[in-house]
Amino acid sequence: VCNTATGSLVAPNTHYYEFDKNGSAIATEAQWEWAVSGFQLLGDLATRLGFRFAFETHNCYLHDLPQPSRQLVDRINRPSVGINLDFGNIILNPNRCSLAESVRICGDRIYEVHLKNLFLLPVHKYYNFIPCGLADGVINHREFLRELAHLDFSGPIVIETPREGDRECFARQDIRYLKDLIADLATQV
Repeated sequence: VCNTATGSLVAPNTHYYEFDKNGSAIATEAQWEWAVSGFQLLGDLATRLGFRFAFETHNCYLHDLPQPSRQLVDRINRPSVGINLDFGNIILNPNRCSLAESVRICGDRIYEVHLKNLFLLPVHKYYNFIPCGLADGVINHREFLRELAHLDFSGPIVIETPREGDRECFARQDIRYLKDLIADLATQV
């Protein structure tokens, strides 16, 4: 699975971190058509070569939120083109939906997931979060993995460790947490 993107969409005179004013909120039909036609060609190639593309749900892109991401892959209509569901990005967008709704919307087109966590700060400024460990923060990864299990998801689960400092130590903590969580959920099936 190859994580992919269509290109950044930031409105003139708008700050990058004003996520609700960028990305899919400002995409023109021409930009949609460009992305669809380009990834239909790339999707055909990926199918022939036996790999998949996954659009990361990422702010300031056409595929920033679950609904436009699903719309994009549905319009492309190639089995080798799906979604990389990164709820850690979605949660930063004022127009976000819940974790369960995100998984439901993206559904069978989730080909990869990125896991990270953060604390949201009670301020309405551009940069209003602090990265933290997977077990900390506002995202319930137990719920995330449980929702994915209902879909029989079998794609890559990628841990993102965007914290400063001893990144190797943080990565080991996150891996240990994820392994324990997977083991715990496996006993509940």
